Amino acid sequence: MAVLILCSTFFEAAFDPVIRYSFKFLIDKAIVPRDFSYLVAILSILGAVVVVYAFLCILGDLWWARFGTSVINDIRQNLFDHTMTLSEEFFRRRMTGDVLNCFLADSAGLEHSLVTVVPYALLGTGGVVVSVLMLFSLHWPLALFNIAGLAVCFVLPRFFMKGAVRRGFALRQQEGRIAGRLQENLASHSIIQVFGLEGKVSKDLAGELKKLLQLAVRANFLSYFVQRLPNVFFIILALIILGFGTVLAYRGTITMGTLVSYQILSLGLSSSIANITWITPNIVEALAGFQRINRILDERPVIRDDPRAKELPVLSEGIRFQEVTFGYEKDRPALQGISFHIPKNSFAVFVGPSGAGKTSLLNLMCRVYDPDSGTVFFDETDIRTVRQNSLRRQIGLVPQVATLFETTIRENIRLGNLTAGDEEIEAAARKAEIHDFITSLPLGYDSPIGEGGEGLSEGQKQRVALARALVRNPAVIILDEATSALDPIAEAGVFDTLSRLSGESTIIAVTHRLNLARRAEVVFVIEEGRIVASGAHEALLQQGGLYAELWLKKKDDAEPAID
Repeated sequence: MAVLILCSTFFEAAFDPVIRYSFKFLIDKAIVPRDFSYLVAILSILGAVVVVYAFLCILGDLWWARFGTSVINDIRQNLFDHTMTLSEEFFRRRMTGDVLNCFLADSAGLEHSLVTVVPYALLGTGGVVVSVLMLFSLHWPLALFNIAGLAVCFVLPRFFMKGAVRRGFALRQQEGRIAGRLQENLASHSIIQVFGLEGKVSKDLAGELKKLLQLAVRANFLSYFVQRLPNVFFIILALIILGFGTVLAYRGTITMGTLVSYQILSLGLSSSIANITWITPNIVEALAGFQRINRILDERPVIRDDPRAKELPVLSEGIRFQEVTFGYEKDRPALQGISFHIPKNSFAVFVGPSGAGKTSLLNLMCRVYDPDSGTVFFDETDIRTVRQNSLRRQIGLVPQVATLFETTIRENIRLGNLTAGDEEIEAAARKAEIHDFITSLPLGYDSPIGEGGEGLSEGQKQRVALARALVRNPAVIILDEATSALDPIAEAGVFDTLSRLSGESTIIAVTHRLNLARRAEVVFVIEEGRIVASGAHEALLQQGGLYAELWLKKKDDAEPAID
């Protein structure tokens, strides 16, 4: 398609100089000598060229319409696929709104460049090449003067282009920051209203918009200046050439047809240069957006498979941490020298104050991060030596916030195992004890779920998320504060479900709710990144220490102890 587009664009670019060039023959061969047959021949040839030109222009427009969007869709697809391979560390560094801006605004700028800017650039370049060749055929000394002027026209902007692109990139970065801030504030609008933060967030946004204005003025002025400079210079050059050409015609050195054709071609050359320079601001914007997209495409996942990685066998013994130390920042460890063992098909719970490192443990089990030192074992296999997908196929995750997608209940559960049939989906829903509720709905499993699970209670969302984890037939079920948003009755129901599942899978839960710890076979107590105690609920109460303090505090807070 690109080759076809280039051919049609070259013909389109050559058309205008050819028409201008024909004035020499019309004047010198037909009008001045009054040769009617020559005049008819030239006009007939031009008429045929116009018909071909019109056909190729329409066809070229159709090709461009498909080509631009096809290329940008490929870029968006590649960008999305690459982003999905990146580690959690990337998403901690980059705001979601900023990344989203690369898919939308930056990609839209590239699409605009392909559909609008590139055609003008090709037309302008083709027009310049054909016009220069024809100028040489008319009068080569004047043409040399044109070439020298053209060189200056295209060299001058280079002194300012890098600065324009640099400022354009800074402008796009600021737009990304604003997109991130908007996304954050829109997602937190209820908190903003409850805490009366409307004035503060509005003031913060005004500050960001002020920075945007300053960057936009600098970036846009410089890109417009780069656009304007060649045009102004070439207008001066065209005036000088007109003076020389008129003197040559006055002295009889060139014919009147040559003068008219040369001057018209020279003006056409100015138009071709205008086509090229007019798009300069768009090129600057597109290059800045392309740099931002490339920055993401240049990112490499921190967690990646070793070339010699193998498949992880099905869990047969248990999960073991051996002297594991880990931190999100080098000088601030979240876990320090953690060691423990969870036997297969046991029920283990991690408890401790907020920020103690409980979720970090789960991240290491799922290999969202790798430890700074020490080893995480599945049986006797270091999980860094196996393929990530073979590890995660054995894990069913139920997060603190039950993330559901805007599709049917059936498809939300099937996302846990894309090959699962309807019977497997219903079996998982029965295990999660949500089947009866689903079948009570008018559309049953085909009932649509709104954005984020709108229309379901928190307990129902968690049970759908649990069914999604169970449909994988996981060897390990991981719950990250999965009951924190539930009321006591809904929470007790989930606890009962987990108790029935223990013995079929290894269940590992992080929780603040110590009622769940009562049901566990082993409880690990974490404080400041270290395991300070472990054992069964009753044994830990007898030992005293942090767990006993947490339990007493829960009793003082009158937390219902529903079994």
